[in-house]
Amino acid sequence: MRTAELIPPAVATALSGLDDPHGASVDDFADAVFPKLATDLEIGYGPTGTEEFRAARRQERATFAEFAVRFPTATYVS
Repeated sequence: MRTAELIPPAVATALSGLDDPHGASVDDFADAVFPKLATDLEIGYGPTGTEEFRAARRQERATFAEFAVRFPTATYVS
């Protein structure tokens, strides 16, 4: 089983209110992201699809991994 993480910027949906829609078009976002689901595990779009954003995420994961060993947790394998 695979899990992909979508990292969208603001996406214009009804949740933002019909009087003030903002963000990426839902159709544009879906058209750009869905084809990548078969190959990528982390998918950004627009500002979250840049190399700078991916580099910051790598640094966050490295920092988390460094400190997470201090707090062991149970893991389960299916």
